[in-house]
Amino acid sequence: MDVIADIKHYFGFLFERGFRIRSIRHDAGSWIVGLESQDILIDITNDRGEILLSAGNRDCKEKDEKDEMCFFDIGTLVFYISEGKIFVESFSGDLREKDKQFQRLAKILADYIDEIIVIVGKDFEKHKVNLLQTRKVLRALCLQRHALYLERGDSSKKSP
Repeated sequence: MDVIADIKHYFGFLFERGFRIRSIRHDAGSWIVGLESQDILIDITNDRGEILLSAGNRDCKEKDEKDEMCFFDIGTLVFYISEGKIFVESFSGDLREKDKQFQRLAKILADYIDEIIVIVGKDFEKHKVNLLQTRKVLRALCLQRHALYLERGDSSKKSP
């Protein structure tokens, strides 16, 4: 299956909601497929075998602001929506298992898509500062967890 077929298969619920493919970029074995709706943008990325998902605000991106100010990874969005109760771990399986990665991300996105559309869509300016702060907090937590793994000598654990 090619990447577009995979995305249409696993993220079919997005296309049913009016999303369409806006861009496809390939670079040295990695790829980014951009989706868009009237409200938000979603990027699904293969970065060295790991499939990642982020969502961003259309207007922010159209103003040519940096992606980091407009796009937020699924972990940050879920942590923010759940008020810090749900931490989305990095995929811990074999990165060659693309189907499992797609299934996992599609399930998470399907569970939170309504809230994500509001937060990064029409109410983005109201949530932007808090989303940026949430991302900082999550990065700090990830660094702390990684330091604990190293301190314990457990190098088999991947940093979240």
